[in-house]
Amino acid sequence: MGNNGKIDNSIDNLRKLYQQEYGVAVFDIKIKEVKKGIELEGRVLTRSQRDDIIDALRENKENVIKDNIKILADANERNEIGWAVVKSISIDLRSRFVSNEVINKKILKRVRCSQAFKNEILRILYKNEDQLLVQQNDLTLGWINRREVVMKRKSLYKKWKSGNFALKNKTIKVNKKLKDILIKEAEKYIGVGYVLGGKSRKGIDCSGLIQIAYKNSLGVILPKHSWDQKEVGKKIKLKDVRTGDLVFLIKKSNKYKHVGIVERKSESLAETLTWRNISLIHASLDKKKVVEQDSDKVFEKYDFVEARRIVE
Repeated sequence: MGNNGKIDNSIDNLRKLYQQEYGVAVFDIKIKEVKKGIELEGRVLTRSQRDDIIDALRENKENVIKDNIKILADANERNEIGWAVVKSISIDLRSRFVSNEVINKKILKRVRCSQAFKNEILRILYKNEDQLLVQQNDLTLGWINRREVVMKRKSLYKKWKSGNFALKNKTIKVNKKLKDILIKEAEKYIGVGYVLGGKSRKGIDCSGLIQIAYKNSLGVILPKHSWDQKEVGKKIKLKDVRTGDLVFLIKKSNKYKHVGIVERKSESLAETLTWRNISLIHASLDKKKVVEQDSDKVFEKYDFVEARRIVE
């Protein structure tokens, strides 16, 4: 061993990185050198942060023999510090900590990552000033104001955890009638304005549209963000897409990540797939609203990344 300075620098650099990304670094790590290697204790926000620490130690040729790092965002570890229930009609969740003294509409527009609604249960992970770092039951993390919720002493874990969650490499069986209901639910939002992080009729973004359409029609809970949605369900070939499948895209001009829901005008598998019988319902930043477009129009501005099936 003897790499104390290098280790400390590596951990400090990670802390600064998270501070820059989240506004507050939920990152408290203690390193103990023992005869056979390194023991770790403390807490981090996500599993990827824990993995970053392990990788940094391996780069310094350190042997981690004991890992007692608490991962706050892992609900199975039950490291929450409390529970809250939303008391307003809706509240915004922010992707990073911004002091209430400086936050304004312009800043909020950039950092809004999701929304929570009246009576929704939130898992509290951390407190800073008058704000709470919370987790929704779709695992979205975000900062809210303390005054926007009612604090609860009793654990609400069972209610928070309940729901029919989409899972990786699995699909959920539904009948064709329910698929029609899914599309009709998505179509209800056509014309609703684009709002980053939004998921209501007052404003919605691409992944919010997908999440709310699946939840309201089928009771299926998907993650909030598009590339997290790309991790559930089963990957399929583009030529095999059917109504209700998701198509993930990258904007050609700025590399923004995007997702839309498929409506196939003919479900005949014998019919060759063309862009003439496929349309996408999606919240378009260009159009500043939810639209339904023929796929050939969509692909003029987006590159295809992947298609996934959540229900069948």
